[in-house]
Amino acid sequence: MGSRARIAAVTLAVMVAASACGTETVTVTPTPAPSTAPVLIIHSTPSCDGTDVTTPYANFAADFNAGRATEAAARFGGAHGFSWWDPSDPSGDVQTLEELPDHFAHLYKLGVRLPPTIHPRPPAGQSSGEAGFVFDDNGFAGKGGIVCQTAKISYLVIEAWTKTIAGRARMAPPGDVRQNGSLGPALN
Repeated sequence: MGSRARIAAVTLAVMVAASACGTETVTVTPTPAPSTAPVLIIHSTPSCDGTDVTTPYANFAADFNAGRATEAAARFGGAHGFSWWDPSDPSGDVQTLEELPDHFAHLYKLGVRLPPTIHPRPPAGQSSGEAGFVFDDNGFAGKGGIVCQTAKISYLVIEAWTKTIAGRARMAPPGDVRQNGSLGPALN
């Protein structure tokens, strides 16, 4: 039975049922058959900027501060040339993804404890949709990037940390004037 025949049959059945109830006029408006045409679904790359690192950083800091070096390192990803640098590293010495678990375990043993959150902002001149960020939160300062598709931290450079954060780790690279406490009271 075609769709028009079905509509006519339903209309007739409604009219018969309505007249049995004493109704003299019944208006039936047929509804169109559902479309069988395919629906176009468009997937786009998620739009993000460096401020989207707030939650991934908080998760990383929670793992790091709990001594879970492997889990903390798993919060990093992407294809950046390096993954980490902190003030205890000699200038030019960085860690790759593979080196992160050991480096994080070493920093944890030295008493490094990271702030649980950062307040990132896009770097000057960066357009929305690019994934770089900078932060400077009461002596804890740095920059980094996030992989928008995975929400993993691409790289993180800790440019400055306080003695409270650094524990027994160096405050600055060997030979740097900051190593001897020359940064002023805010960072020592």
